[in-house]
Amino acid sequence: FMYLDNMDDFGKTIESLQYIHASLLDDLRPTTEEIMRRNKFHRLLSLALEGSSVEGVKEEDNETCRILAFRSLSTACAHPPFANLLQCNPTNQFQASITDTIRTSKSE
Repeated sequence: FMYLDNMDDFGKTIESLQYIHASLLDDLRPTTEEIMRRNKFHRLLSLALEGSSVEGVKEEDNETCRILAFRSLSTACAHPPFANLLQCNPTNQFQASITDTIRTSKSE
């Protein structure tokens, strides 16, 4: 989780996202609770919507970053407290962001 805050090393960010996604698939509840406890929801959402802010990253690598973050968020939504977090958060903003991203991806 610590590499999600420090975006200087893109490789470590990708490794972190892969670890988070694998952990969610392996044991949903504790991993989701850890994401909520560390308040990493917004960071995952930012990576899913915007990708990495590291300069010099190839577009395909940035897309991998976005996909891993989206997968992690969608998997975490299977845990009811995480889904409730989305409802308590500015859900309309979250839903609008996801919808806009999907529409943009389909139109390209």
